[in-house]
Amino acid sequence: MKSYQFLFFVAFFMACQAEKPSGALIHEQIDYWVDIGNPTSSTQDHNWMDVSNRKNLIESLLSKARSGALPVYYYMDDTLMEMERSYLEYLFHHVDSEFVDLGNGEFQIVEYEEELNPEAIVRLKFREKWYWDEGSNTFSKKVIAICPMIERYKNVNEVLGYSGLFWIYLDPALKHQLE
Repeated sequence: MKSYQFLFFVAFFMACQAEKPSGALIHEQIDYWVDIGNPTSSTQDHNWMDVSNRKNLIESLLSKARSGALPVYYYMDDTLMEMERSYLEYLFHHVDSEFVDLGNGEFQIVEYEEELNPEAIVRLKFREKWYWDEGSNTFSKKVIAICPMIERYKNVNEVLGYSGLFWIYLDPALKHQLE
C-alpha cells in the first residue's frame, strides 16, 4: 500500500510540474518553506509528509542534484549563482579536522568525516510562480525550484534556526527566465 501512496505522490508532483498553469501571472517568484517532518522525532505532526514518501522524495531530489541531472545553485535570496561541482560534493561528503583540548595546554588534531544525512532535511523551501484565473476562480502554481533545509542548533537541545543547503531547479529552462 505504501508504494502505491508514493507512486501517487510522485505522479501528482510530476503532473503539477508538467501542467501549464492557467490564468494571469500574479507573482513571478515567491519563496516559502514547508515543514516536511523529522523522522527522528518521537512525535509526528499530522501535517508532515508520510515517512516513506518523504524519504523517497528527498533521496530522489538529492540524487538528481548530486549527479547533475538537475542544476544546483547557491542558497542566496537575491543572486542566482550555479554551485561548483566540487563544493556540492563537499556538502555531500567531506573529511574535516578540529583541535581538541587535551588539558594542560595540549591540543590534538582530530579528523572526522561528515555525510549529508537525508533525514536531517526537515523543511523544503519552494520557489514558485503563482497564477490566478478570475473567470474560473482557480489558483495555480508552478514550482521552479526546491531548497532542502536542515536545522541548526544553538546547543544540544535548542534549535537556532534553519539553513538552506542549495536550490535545485526542477526545469533548467525556467532558470534562464529568471536571470
